[in-house]
Amino acid sequence: MQCRWTCGLVLVLAVLVAPSVWAAGTATVTTSDVGGGVTKYSIAWTSDASGDVSGNAFNVKAGRLLVLHIMPNTGATQPTDLYDMTLDDADAVDLVDALGANLSNSTGKIYQWSPALYFDGTDQIDLVISNAGNAKTGVIELLVQ
Repeated sequence: MQCRWTCGLVLVLAVLVAPSVWAAGTATVTTSDVGGGVTKYSIAWTSDASGDVSGNAFNVKAGRLLVLHIMPNTGATQPTDLYDMTLDDADAVDLVDALGANLSNSTGKIYQWSPALYFDGTDQIDLVISNAGNAKTGVIELLVQ
């Protein structure tokens, strides 16, 4: 029974640091005002050794999604062909409805929405990348008005 206090402390610490432990790869979000009430969210991602990115949720302002631009990197950090991308909400629903499945590692994609996809200002989005290869990179851009 000597483990009672130390095991309890380890359990509490595990719960407190769990979100960062479960993150895979990295996704760095920068925002910029591009005019007309439009905000650009640029998400630069780098996959982990398993080729994955997830657990890096970020907030999006209230408004409608105008454009999604998917850009793989080139050269040594170019993703594996047919890699996958989703933009998941807090309920793990893919907001872009599988448009990021089986992506080309050499050609970007751009999508526009009609009807619009609306964010209510409390939305957290998690960029999820899979099958990209070890330490591969790319950028996803969202334009929200």
